[in-house]
Amino acid sequence: MSKITNKLLIEMDLPSLMRSRNANLPPVPSNWKPGIFADDKPWGTLEDAMALLRYRKINEGRELLRRLCKHSSDSAAQAAFSWELMRPPENDPLSLGHLSKLSPSSCEFRSLKAVRALMNGEYREGGESYMDATEVRPASPYGCTLLMTAFLFFSDVYFQTRLLMPRKRPMETRIVTSPLKGAAGLMVRMHEGAWDTFKKGWVFAEEKAASYPETLKVKATEEERAFIQETLETMCPMGMALILWDLGLRRESAEVFAELSKVLEGNLQYAAHTLSRT
Repeated sequence: MSKITNKLLIEMDLPSLMRSRNANLPPVPSNWKPGIFADDKPWGTLEDAMALLRYRKINEGRELLRRLCKHSSDSAAQAAFSWELMRPPENDPLSLGHLSKLSPSSCEFRSLKAVRALMNGEYREGGESYMDATEVRPASPYGCTLLMTAFLFFSDVYFQTRLLMPRKRPMETRIVTSPLKGAAGLMVRMHEGAWDTFKKGWVFAEEKAASYPETLKVKATEEERAFIQETLETMCPMGMALILWDLGLRRESAEVFAELSKVLEGNLQYAAHTLSRT
């Protein structure tokens, strides 16, 4: 994996970008009710639902997503709804019950399963689910963001595997890596905090590449430290691009994804290329 070298992203002012967004919300019927009580036909599109969620109209956005999923097997809507139900408020991050309409062999299902397992400290299952997810192409841009998010949650296992397996040592503790901490912040909608975490992880990648082995009481080789640093210098801008995407700043995120597509491989590269064109 090659690193991102263009650091213009670091100079972006996220609060200013957030304030500059177009706040024209899609219309919502004044008499809307949860589908269990009323007609549950969707009143808008997937993009309408995501815009409502983006501006913290959580109940309305989730209800529109639910209706879209009920009336269609569209993988993009299913992926977006499944991810949304793992986020606060009133989230159920450790349950997979809401994934019933996603194929277990899909990238989306496997990515969400990996996130769930890694959040719960189930490293073997999480690692296996993530590796399985990378074997399948995401079916939509939303699936692409899920694969990348799973990669960030996988960072702890990724680094520890690289450091511990050659020394025949098991994983015994969790390293709160910058990509993992940033992804957790993104998941709970703490965008500015997650942005700062990713930014620091990128700027101080060399120092963090030295500190992670020390946490594990491993005397890392120069090659191992370089691997961790290079990976951080790819994962952290990836996390920043996902924040931009989540906030609806698609033009800004597309520029970063375009650069990521030049340094990633396999289906992560496919995901970055797809997101650079949406």
